Amino acid sequence: MQKIFYVLFLFIFIAIIVSKSLIAQQLVINEIMFNPINSEPEWIELLNNTNSPILNSSFLISDPTKIYSFKIDSLGENRYCILVKDTNLIKQHRQIPDTALLIQAKIPSLNNDKDSLRLFTADTVEIDSFFYKGTWSAKGISLERADPNLTANNENNLKQCKSIDSATCGKLNSCFQSSHIDTTIANDITIGPNPFSPNSTKGKSKCVINISSDKVIRKLNIKIYNLQGSLIKTILDETNLMKSGKFIYEWDGTNENGFIQQVGVYPILIELEYDEVRTTLTAKKLIVLAG
Repeated sequence: MQKIFYVLFLFIFIAIIVSKSLIAQQLVINEIMFNPINSEPEWIELLNNTNSPILNSSFLISDPTKIYSFKIDSLGENRYCILVKDTNLIKQHRQIPDTALLIQAKIPSLNNDKDSLRLFTADTVEIDSFFYKGTWSAKGISLERADPNLTANNENNLKQCKSIDSATCGKLNSCFQSSHIDTTIANDITIGPNPFSPNSTKGKSKCVINISSDKVIRKLNIKIYNLQGSLIKTILDETNLMKSGKFIYEWDGTNENGFIQQVGVYPILIELEYDEVRTTLTAKKLIVLAG
């Protein structure tokens, strides 16, 4: 009976973690106007970056000194949400599509030289961050996230808007680019057991990553991250593999220093490049680390 209770508790705990991880993948800070002109208000655009709606959810957004709350009643899949102090004022400067959600709320004041934003669930689980420098975008032009799946803290992924309107508020970013997620390689990757526990005594103490390819792979990188986008461990970083066949790698739940990580959900990013096609293909999956 005690064993059944433990298994049920673990299942519920993992379900909660996975649920939070899905939110973490959903909502990202996608575009900001930090140095507006002609009385346009500052605004922050969020993107629901999945194929599932966000319903009746509360969030927190902060700069280094203050935290502000807001609520999303309903935001459809792959839709935009704009946070602004004065919705009437922004409508005088921007044509907001009907498909975008406009929310009037107190938001962090965006510095013109450099600043940072963090996005949290209502129970303070961090789900995204956005670090920028004022030199990355000119006055009156928004700063866009090129790829919503990549970290927003450098000039490679945060770019000045190219639109003639100087911003793409509520619309697809002018600099949009997506990591090439190839369904072929995704189908050739299996990960298990998942969940797994480093403390298990029944053959589930390591997560095994299997990759199969009948093509010669030149480059293969396997990296584990946390939900904040920080690199936890590099499983493989091979730029001259030059092999085909089956590849087996393991993660034992530790970081680069050998310390076992906390129970939670960890994205795994697998990048490969075939020798005959010099294009990097990417697959992203989730690994659940249990207690």
